Amino acid sequence: MLEELLGIDGGNSDTPDPGKWEVKFHSGSSLLTLFHLEGEPRGHMHHMVRQFGWLDNKGRTSFRHTLFQGHSHLGLYVANESNRITVRHNDVADIVWPYWTHDRLINAFAAKFRRLIVVSGKKKLGSVCYEAAHLYREPVISMFVQAVERGIICIDFDARTNNGRGLRNHGTKFRVKYEHLTYLYNETEKLTK
Repeated sequence: MLEELLGIDGGNSDTPDPGKWEVKFHSGSSLLTLFHLEGEPRGHMHHMVRQFGWLDNKGRTSFRHTLFQGHSHLGLYVANESNRITVRHNDVADIVWPYWTHDRLINAFAAKFRRLIVVSGKKKLGSVCYEAAHLYREPVISMFVQAVERGIICIDFDARTNNGRGLRNHGTKFRVKYEHLTYLYNETEKLTK
């Protein structure tokens, strides 16, 4: 709704919304999605869904799972290896693990989040009251991989089987708590009237 009011076509592109600033809305309750970025190698989500998924109420095997603070209750954890971030499990060895090279992660963040505006507000009965806006500039790009390793940036999987027709992957998201944005930027400013 905010993007529509501002005349911005937000979509899910790899570039900032209006060309120079990425615009996000935050209601105070959920993680902010930074970007979608599928891991490598191709087909790894089939292994993840088969190994760690569960049956949903429609009989599909679902794997909707977030790694907070670098690990999860399923025993999955984030490993920062020589040139990549890999999701692993101590007790499971024989599956294809998803990974993202450091370069891919840094490039995805740097391309979209050089400048960020987060508008906060409250949703109530189908309307939104905008309360404040914060500008974030000068990202600490070199710290992004470390933020993923430490779990400041969460990795969020969302895939399921599609009733015998393969896999429906809604995309792997990299997300952050609103209050942790200051870890990723050198400059923060609150906009006032």
